[in-house]
Parts: sequence; C-alpha cells; structure tokens
Amino acid sequence: METLAFEGTPEQLAGVLGKLQSRRRYRIVEVAEDAEPVQENAIGDPLAAASIALLKSWIAEAPVDAEEIRAAEEELREFQRNINLPRKEAGARLIYPEAE
Repeated sequence: METLAFEGTPEQLAGVLGKLQSRRRYRIVEVAEDAEPVQENAIGDPLAAASIALLKSWIAEAPVDAEEIRAAEEELREFQRNINLPRKEAGARLIYPEAE
C-alpha cells in the first residue's frame, strides 16, 4: 500500500484528489493542527500562486491615507487625459472617455 501525504484546506485537497486516478480508493485522515500554519498555496497551480502573490504585494503597497488615495486618483486621471490627448486631437475614439 502506497501512502500519499497532503496537507491543506478542504478546497486545496479537493483539487489534489480531483487529479488522482478514479480507479483507486483513497482514505483521508484528519490530523491535528500543527504549530506551523499550512502555506496558503502549498498545493496548486504555480502560475495561480504567482498571481496571488503579486496581488497580495499590490494590496500591501496600496495607500491607506485619504490624501495619498486622492493624489493617486488624480495621478491616474492625469495619465488617462494624456493618453486621450492625441486621439482627441485626431478625432478618434477616446480610450478613457470618463477622464474627460
């Protein structure tokens, strides 16, 4: 009998079990929570894990101060207006019509 060891949340384990052969039978044994937390993306698609890590880094860097948020929004509107400018002068459809 072969022993396969997997740790994770029920959602993570469901993903792993879905990839196993359906002709075989498997037994799931619940174990007590270890002192070490299970890594959130220990099991799964490496591309998805990289995407989630990138999103988390963006969230960590996001401004929380109201003045910083206002300045960032103004910077975004200025960028959008600058992107629109050549198209507006040429009479073409604007990429960011809400910025005008």
